[in-house]
Amino acid sequence: EGYEARVLDGMRQLLTSGRVARAAVCAYHNAKDEAELGAILRDLGFETEVSRRYMLLYRDRNLAPPYLRRGLIRATWAG
Repeated sequence: EGYEARVLDGMRQLLTSGRVARAAVCAYHNAKDEAELGAILRDLGFETEVSRRYMLLYRDRNLAPPYLRRGLIRATWAG
């Protein structure tokens, strides 16, 4: 629920070992998640793609642009 970057950082050794072939990461909790989490995954050796549809988090009391966010980053090990 917003700690995806910390989780990826904690899994760094496992993710760079080549033992994880695919991963899915939520990218909608924070406005910059799509760009930042995608960059982390690419730096770890994954190719990434984002979901094609968008989410509107209308219940978020701190909602700020971008109002529409991609929901998911799919990552595939590229080595």
